[in-house]
Amino acid sequence: MRKTKYLAILSLILLAVVSSACGALGPKAQPTVDPQVFQATLDAAATQALQTIVAQITATALFQPPVQEPTQAPTLAVFTPTSEPTATATIVPPTQTPLPSFTPVPPTAAPTKTSTPSDYQCSIVSQSPAFGAKIDTGYDFDAIWKLKNVGTKKWEVGAVDIVYSSGDKLQKYVDALDIAKTVEPGEEITITVDMLAPSSAGTYKAVWKMVFGSVTVCTMNLNLVVEAP
Repeated sequence: MRKTKYLAILSLILLAVVSSACGALGPKAQPTVDPQVFQATLDAAATQALQTIVAQITATALFQPPVQEPTQAPTLAVFTPTSEPTATATIVPPTQTPLPSFTPVPPTAAPTKTSTPSDYQCSIVSQSPAFGAKIDTGYDFDAIWKLKNVGTKKWEVGAVDIVYSSGDKLQKYVDALDIAKTVEPGEEITITVDMLAPSSAGTYKAVWKMVFGSVTVCTMNLNLVVEAP
């Protein structure tokens, strides 16, 4: 637009110069001008006017700020915050551990001392018939054991018994019997049981015991070889 404006001004200046020249050549009688001289004068005036206009344009351009083309405004990214998941705490009530209950036990009487096997012990002093003895078939005999009290308790009548435990039953009458007297520690007693040898030859075995309740005080083994006469 500025360039067009300056060209219009230049055209007006040229027109004024031409008009001035034509007025000088009007009805008044003027001296004849050499056309070449006139043309040179006109060109010089036009050149001067053009230089003046160019100088003004240049000076104006130097003091005018450069025109900046409008640029598209940057598009700002719109950040929409997303809601973060909210942690939900679940409160678990503490589990109560029941305290152990205590039931008071009323005092009881002092326990009664129970006899142990070490209190009741015996030693076999002698045995008849001897272990492995030979007898005739049908022979009537007595099994005799002499026993010694080597424990700390006395053997009382009714508390200590002689009983058949296992094996061949060679006894004639009873499977158990009481001792005949009380036996103090260190004393001896003789036990006699009626026996009868079997009518058939062979080897026979029987086990007898002295007991105090469920405690075995002594074990007596009977072993016989029965032969035909």
